Amino acid sequence: MDQTFSAPEVTFRIGQVAEILGVEPHVLRYWEKEFNVLKPRKDRRGQRIYTEEDVRIALLIRHLLYEEGYTIEGARRKLHRWITEGDIPAEVRAQLQTEYILDRLRQIKSKLNQILKLLDRSPHPD
Repeated sequence: MDQTFSAPEVTFRIGQVAEILGVEPHVLRYWEKEFNVLKPRKDRRGQRIYTEEDVRIALLIRHLLYEEGYTIEGARRKLHRWITEGDIPAEVRAQLQTEYILDRLRQIKSKLNQILKLLDRSPHPD
């Protein structure tokens, strides 16, 4: 019997993505209008749901705009070329991966601290 395990898809809300990128949520909404490759889906309540791939694309956009100083139009062209040709420089991929992992670890640490605080408040068994 073939039982394949597939991990659940990791998704993020706009506030989480904004925190990862160090931008405000309205910046992400603006980028969605300017970059057709950044298209998070919406849940039934209309809230944006970003996949890991959406986060990677947003990281690339931020890198092009903030670190490399591209204009929106220049970043759009460069991003299109990177995506269609698979031409993202290795050092950019490594930097973005490191940033992403560090932020995920910060989020995990924060959640664990919240759990610890909750446990400290619970009555201790005698």
